[in-house]
Amino acid sequence: KRGLAADPANYTIYARLVWMAQPKWGGTVEDMQRIIASAQRHANKNPLLKLLLSENSGGEAYVESCDCNPITELKLYRQVFAEAAPVNMLMSGGWAAKNRNSPELSVIYRSQVIRFDPRQLDHREGRAFDLPSLGHPDWALAEGNALIALAPQDENAFDVRGLAYESTGNFSRAIDDYEQALRLNPADTWTLAELGNIYVHSSRDWNKGWTVANRLIQMSPDNPQGWLLRASIQKNQPRDGLNQTISDFVARFGNDPAQQGPVAQMQAMRPQ
Repeated sequence: KRGLAADPANYTIYARLVWMAQPKWGGTVEDMQRIIASAQRHANKNPLLKLLLSENSGGEAYVESCDCNPITELKLYRQVFAEAAPVNMLMSGGWAAKNRNSPELSVIYRSQVIRFDPRQLDHREGRAFDLPSLGHPDWALAEGNALIALAPQDENAFDVRGLAYESTGNFSRAIDDYEQALRLNPADTWTLAELGNIYVHSSRDWNKGWTVANRLIQMSPDNPQGWLLRASIQKNQPRDGLNQTISDFVARFGNDPAQQGPVAQMQAMRPQ
C-alpha cells in the first residue's frame, strides 16, 4: 500500500497483490476483481495494467484447476484470453491445455510464453514434444538440436530430438538420443518406455527389449508399460511365461478403472 501511494500505476505491485489474492492462497476471486478494478483506474498512465484483466476469473489457478468438460473449457479459454495475458497466465494455459489433451492450444500458449520469455526452456521443450503429433517433425528436430545446444545436460532436450527422430522412422538416431537421456537421468521411465517400444515394436531386438521391460517393471511396477512390453516379447518372439505375465497384470490392474484399456489389450494376447 505504501508503494502504491508513492507510485499509483505500478504494475509489479498490482500484479503481486492480484497473485496473493488468489483462492489457492486463501483469498477470493472477488478480492482479485477488486484489485484489478482498482488497477484499471491507472491504466491510462501504465497500459501494462490491462494485462491483469485476463485474471478476473481467478488467475492461473482457475485455468489450471477448472473442472471443465470440453465445451465449457473452450469457452473458458475464449473468456480468459480475450484480454492480453501476462506470462504466468500463458504458462498456466500451456500446462492446462497439455493436461487436457489439447496439444494445439498448448503449442499456441507455449509459443507466446517463449515469445515473451525465451528463458522458459521447460515450455519450449513441452511445445517441441507436441510438434510431431501435430505434423511438424522437422520443426521438432530443429528444436531438439537447438535445445541440446542450449542445455546439453538436460535429458529432456535429448528426449525431444529422440521423439522427432522416432516420428520420422529414424529409429537408430532415436535410440542414440534416448540412451543419452537415460545416461543423464537413469530413473526416467518415460524415456525407458519409448526406448523399449522401439526395441520391441520396430527393431525387434528382443533381448534389449526384454532388459528394458524388466527394468521398467522393477523401477515402476504400477506402470503398465513394462508389463505390456514383456507380454509382447513373450507372444511375438515367442518366449515362455506369457500366461503368468497376463495373470500377474490382471491381478495388479484389473480393478483399476483407469487401466481397463491396457487390461483388455493384455487379455487379447492370451493364447487361444
